[in-house]
Amino acid sequence: MLEIRDLHLAMRSFEGEAHVLNGISLSVARGEVWGLVGETGCGKSLTGLSVSRLVAQPPGRYLRGQVIFDGQDVLSMPGAALRALRGRRIGMIFQDPTTNLNPAFRVASQMIDVALHAGAPNRRAARDGAIRMLDRVGIVDAAKRVDDYPHQFSGGMRQRVLIAMALLGRPDLLVADEPTTALDVSVQAQILRLLHDLVQQDGLGVLLITHNLGVVAQICSHVAVMYAGNVVETGPVRAIFRTPCHPYTRALLEALPGAGAARGALRSLAGQVPNLFTPPPGCRFAPRCPRATPECEAGTPPLAELAPAHRVACLHPHA
Repeated sequence: MLEIRDLHLAMRSFEGEAHVLNGISLSVARGEVWGLVGETGCGKSLTGLSVSRLVAQPPGRYLRGQVIFDGQDVLSMPGAALRALRGRRIGMIFQDPTTNLNPAFRVASQMIDVALHAGAPNRRAARDGAIRMLDRVGIVDAAKRVDDYPHQFSGGMRQRVLIAMALLGRPDLLVADEPTTALDVSVQAQILRLLHDLVQQDGLGVLLITHNLGVVAQICSHVAVMYAGNVVETGPVRAIFRTPCHPYTRALLEALPGAGAARGALRSLAGQVPNLFTPPPGCRFAPRCPRATPECEAGTPPLAELAPAHRVACLHPHA
């Protein structure tokens, strides 16, 4: 359903042009939940925004690559076709419900606008659809709560409203950018359970952007690990958690409490994330990698299949 092919994105700033996505490749099928993980600033959110071509241009500039959705390249679509795709075939849950719901308008007004864009025939039908969707995502007494303002909802309820808005067009693909950020553990579990149920009921494909490996283990079927604009490892969640092959993936898992901890001390990764204005030659992880050799600086290693559906971008992966 979704295939990102060798995507390169540069962002211009006062310091110059940073190559923030450096050959991203991954695919999401219907019914799959892909977790996209990595450190802050590695390019996860920009990858998610690129799926619907929501990166502003400028300052963004796609150097090459494709984002293929249902056989069409999103990056070359005309404006009218792209607007028809957003909110209908592709739904987006943005990171912060506090800033992505307009505090000056009632929830009903905001959801009706989305429903009309998604094809509702009139405002009455749009309102009825909004109420049904709020009820579906667990908003109690949805027919009354739909007329409340965003500040009258808790953080978890606002996140449910955003999920309901993303589902109004009955999309085939849902891009969820940190949907459980800043939520307490109990509310986080409710949101994840809701997403899991929606996948089971509707057969959605989901791209879940997160830095929380616990969330990935709980809900995702597959995972892609990013580092400094590169996808360094992809595959089924169980395979990667049990046998991480890229040195960076292994370092991430060893830093988890209870996983790589020894005598109460967590393992840390030496060095710093590279400057994307002047990235190192070849593999961007090489300056921090304990397995690096001179050949690692010769070029960016491609994603190569080590086992069925398990791919690693490393010249010296762990066995």
